[in-house]
Amino acid sequence: MLKKLLLLGAAAGLVLSLSACGVQPEQLPTLSVPGETASSAPNGTASSASAASGTESGVSSETATPKPAVKMEDCEDNLDGLCKYLEGNYAVTGDRVEMSYKEIGAIGGYRYKFLYNGGTVQVEVYEFDLENLDDKGRECLDSVKKDGKFTVLDNEVPAQLNGDGKYMLIYTDSGKSDAGKTLRETVTKLFTEFKA
Repeated sequence: MLKKLLLLGAAAGLVLSLSACGVQPEQLPTLSVPGETASSAPNGTASSASAASGTESGVSSETATPKPAVKMEDCEDNLDGLCKYLEGNYAVTGDRVEMSYKEIGAIGGYRYKFLYNGGTVQVEVYEFDLENLDDKGRECLDSVKKDGKFTVLDNEVPAQLNGDGKYMLIYTDSGKSDAGKTLRETVTKLFTEFKA
């Protein structure tokens, strides 16, 4: 009987020590847009003032693009320039994480992951050298042009290209808010127009 109690005590101690060493949840930055009131509301809804004016997140519902803080002409036509443009226009936030871009034939790729209006947003951007595409790059771009998606590691990934097809965007948002939809439109518009 004493052995059983000792074993139970040891098992309980092991469970407690393992739970204390658990993985800490990822701490993500929160995107703030100038003039935005939605993210400060506890339930992630826009204030009645912004709702009444027909805007949410400080973004006009008509244009879906905030007033540019960084102009396109001030950004180089490369992946770093695209990132500067998106960051400077309140479309993404946080640290860029370099992705395994060679797997899809790109010459560079970054991911942003942040919180926005109750959802977790991931924005991935990739650059391709259109003059020197390998088979992977050609296959990826052709698939996105034709079907709006490509396959990597047996997974279909929705994506889109900018106006000249040099850059690719992958956008996901776990939230379902109107502000989140507006942000997606903003990111897509800024991306699509970049150096096209």
